[in-house]
Amino acid sequence: MHTKVLNRTQTYSEHYQQWLHKGAIELLEILSGSYANGVFGKGADDLDYEQLPTFKRLTWHPEHLIHQELSFLFDYFMLRLVQNNYLLSLSDERHEIFDSGTRLTIHRHHLKPDSDVNYGNIILEHRFNSHINSLIIISNNNGRDGMTTFEKLMEMLLE
Repeated sequence: MHTKVLNRTQTYSEHYQQWLHKGAIELLEILSGSYANGVFGKGADDLDYEQLPTFKRLTWHPEHLIHQELSFLFDYFMLRLVQNNYLLSLSDERHEIFDSGTRLTIHRHHLKPDSDVNYGNIILEHRFNSHINSLIIISNNNGRDGMTTFEKLMEMLLE
């Protein structure tokens, strides 16, 4: 496992800006539907939701999206959180090789709240290789009371 700072190229940034104007709304609507079905409905094949006393984790793994689309959404969510009183603590990239020989790239943004109204510490992850493409949102409240709900976090991210 090798970890390094996550850097974005100028070309990536230009494509991200194009995506903001052309594809962002459609992708947010797709995730919103999966989230509603997966958490409040009868379930969704492309979404897993885990809720424990100290954290909540949402994993979205749509089969029909290319890795760059989820990468843009990953960065979009980071920027939404920064706009909503979060500090970007760290962005990193890791490459893992498992015993089976499977290679996996993991991009992460670690964010911490900068105000009293918050969703806890948040980790955004984008995991991908030629077979896997998933976006993970983890809200860690460390057992504190008075946290704004995960549902409110998703509402803010998806608006």
